[in-house]
Amino acid sequence: MEAYAHQDVPFELVVERLNPVRSGGRHPLFQVALVLQNNEEARFGLPGLEVRSESLGTGTAKFDLTVNLWETFDADGAPAGIDGFIEYATDLYDRETVELLGGRLVRLLGGVVGDLGVRVGVVDVLGGVERERLLGWSGGGVGVPVSVPVPVSVSLPGLFGGRVRECPDAVAVVSGDVSWTYGEVAGRANRLARWLTGRGVGPGDVVAVAVPAGLEQLVTVLGVLGSGAGFVPVDVEYPGARIGWLLEDARPGLVLSTQAAAESLPEGLLAEVVAVDDPAMVEACASLPDDEVTDADRRRALELSDVAYVIYTSGSTGVPKGVEVT
Repeated sequence: MEAYAHQDVPFELVVERLNPVRSGGRHPLFQVALVLQNNEEARFGLPGLEVRSESLGTGTAKFDLTVNLWETFDADGAPAGIDGFIEYATDLYDRETVELLGGRLVRLLGGVVGDLGVRVGVVDVLGGVERERLLGWSGGGVGVPVSVPVPVSVSLPGLFGGRVRECPDAVAVVSGDVSWTYGEVAGRANRLARWLTGRGVGPGDVVAVAVPAGLEQLVTVLGVLGSGAGFVPVDVEYPGARIGWLLEDARPGLVLSTQAAAESLPEGLLAEVVAVDDPAMVEACASLPDDEVTDADRRRALELSDVAYVIYTSGSTGVPKGVEVT
């Protein structure tokens, strides 16, 4: 039996010996630290001697951002809240940004404490100024009512459709010199969704999207979601073997791509490959209505438990694994 002795090694010594490629823009270990001091406070005293601790600042930040929290107690030892401070690197953050981050954390914790059964994703973390700013950027304008938290009974296509109805003429996406409004994006996506439903694609199905990043990719994803099916993102720059394995494992009923990207897909795929920019495909979609697709148009009603997309892990511990997200 071999015996191993434990010895603490200073982090600086590990870095010195390994000599990794360093970047001056970030810490080599991690960038953000969240520290909660909830251990019983240690006390030291000697007869005739009173000792107390004093915090001294170093004037420098150890990490990009550190949130230090500690529990407080009243004279009777009962919990009296949590105090804390945020330390940050001034070459990366300004005071206003850090205060905004701190405010979001306080609102998040307050929302969870107020309702222990609440979903973290529906807790509103934005302040009034931030909300108005975001509404202005998205074209909603100041004063546009926003429901918070978002009802969990609304599907992703439903949420997008609601936004389209609120501000169809607001800019939704910009790519280079081209910008599309919510109405334009929805029109293109709805036509593709109707083409898919006409092919029998709907809730419970999976469609692979092998479209390069850009406006066409956004429309394709929204079109698949509008049909009720889930999508599998496929990076066309992946090696052919990985793409082939991914598509074999996911077993999509259809692969949507572009004429150029389809040439890089491996041969012998079991699923049919359709180029969304093929002239015949463009003409077929253009002949379809562009109004929103509803459950009445789908094969069956869309449920929140239906798959929205399937994402694959990197496969660093073996073969990639698909994770279904509803």
